[in-house]
Amino acid sequence: MSPRDFDRDVVQSRLTVMQELLSDLSAPGAITAADLGDDRMLRHAVERILSQLVELAVSINGHVSATQRARAPGGYRESFELLADVVGLPDPLVQSLRRSVGLRNVLPMSTYGSTSASSQTRSLPPDTTTASRSGTSRDG
Repeated sequence: MSPRDFDRDVVQSRLTVMQELLSDLSAPGAITAADLGDDRMLRHAVERILSQLVELAVSINGHVSATQRARAPGGYRESFELLADVVGLPDPLVQSLRRSVGLRNVLPMSTYGSTSASSQTRSLPPDTTTASRSGTSRDG
């Protein structure tokens, strides 16, 4: 197989890992900004899972765009645009996905106090947050 051939198994294996990570993220139940502020291990776990999800998504995007458009993305955000071009994602979804890339760069900074726990809870899937208790919007 040449490097330009689409490998369904590669994409499927990465999607499987993403599903497992999302399941892990849901396991603790509703997570509030206070929970993340009070529990460093939970905060670190959430940060790592969200970072891995972005990395895996970008990896899938790069594989699909390189094999289907013979063009590797120039960066993380562009990878979502190229994927959208290949599979026809609606623009609002593409823009939302592009914003997730910034999360990868911001999350580790929370260790140093530069990122609020509430910004992390806004990044969690809706079924893992309790917006009314945290005072944050799930829409970010």
